[in-house]
Amino acid sequence: RATEPGRKIGTIFLNPGGPGGSGVDFVRGAGRDLFSPTVRARFDLVGFAPRGIGRRKPLTCFFTFAGITDYPRPFPFTSFEERAYVEADQDFSSKCAANGGAIGSHMSTANVARDLDVMREAVGDERLTYAGYSYGTMLGATYANLFPDKVRALVLDGVVAPVAWSTGTPSVDDHLPASTRLRSDDVAWDTLRSFFRQCDRYPRRCRFSNGNAQREYAKLAERLKTDALVLIYDDGTRERLGYNELVGLTLSGLYSAAEWPLMADFFEQVDQVSRGLNVGTRTLRAPAFAERPGQTLEGFPGGLCSETDNPDSATALKTAGRAADLTSPYFGRLWTWAGSVCASWPFSDDDRFTGPYTASTFRPVLVVGTRFDPATRYESAVDLAELMPNSRL
Repeated sequence: RATEPGRKIGTIFLNPGGPGGSGVDFVRGAGRDLFSPTVRARFDLVGFAPRGIGRRKPLTCFFTFAGITDYPRPFPFTSFEERAYVEADQDFSSKCAANGGAIGSHMSTANVARDLDVMREAVGDERLTYAGYSYGTMLGATYANLFPDKVRALVLDGVVAPVAWSTGTPSVDDHLPASTRLRSDDVAWDTLRSFFRQCDRYPRRCRFSNGNAQREYAKLAERLKTDALVLIYDDGTRERLGYNELVGLTLSGLYSAAEWPLMADFFEQVDQVSRGLNVGTRTLRAPAFAERPGQTLEGFPGGLCSETDNPDSATALKTAGRAADLTSPYFGRLWTWAGSVCASWPFSDDDRFTGPYTASTFRPVLVVGTRFDPATRYESAVDLAELMPNSRL
């Protein structure tokens, strides 16, 4: 609630991204820290779970833990792993087709934007005040173009490029999955190189560096391709760590620069174990830096696959992932295969919105982009600001 209800201006609606993230959990966990006391005084903050997400009537493909599709690795690297991953995707899709129900065909961003407009009206606001992050910017941009006259104030922070998300550019993005078109692999690689530079600059806080962190990481990654480790942590848990898992953990750690020292320390410990040094005498700490906010397993493909154009062949996925890895080492395959289930996804939403994203809104839209965000490109913020005539970057 607004802390000064007598001076309340209205309601700020929030979406944390995903797709699949719950705004309910977002507001409960971080809502009070997102805005200054001045803003908190004048606005209620409202988080909501987009349709098909969260606690009430979610898209549900698995009714028991035993039924959940078992993905062999975080993403595939070898040809054998690619085949296994495609089979897992197909199993996932078949279970969603059997169990998901009608909601699977109605989870597009456009339909969530229409829900958002209903909620705006329900709280009594004449126009929408909204802050969206990552995928939440896609929701905000869609709302702005469906309801341009209903915009009071929108903040779109960490932009997902709407054209790349929905259809891609003809002849440029042909045969590319949506998760590749966004070029998140590029910015993940840029962010990792920033980590390497900081690691080399502050060797006391990054013993892993050894004078050249990028070289040391590459050597560790190569060792793990052939000799995966089974790590035993100080809390007693055990975890397989191969090349694929290392890259997945790295991406998670890149989301918060404040956690980079913890990530560097973890790399140093794993490097020691992989080289057979101090085995049995070192206590490994579990990689707390990799704990990311949860989202439903079904929520991400439910939002992504139901409204984006994607190839339906495994060959296209393999080709795109391998090509992306050449320009964005480590992360090309990871980000490409993040949306691989879309190739066999059983649902599509006829009510999706694919642009144009060029409406002039009643009030200006604030578009925010940063460098060294491992998921969203600064260039995407520039592109969106250029598309929308009444916006500020």
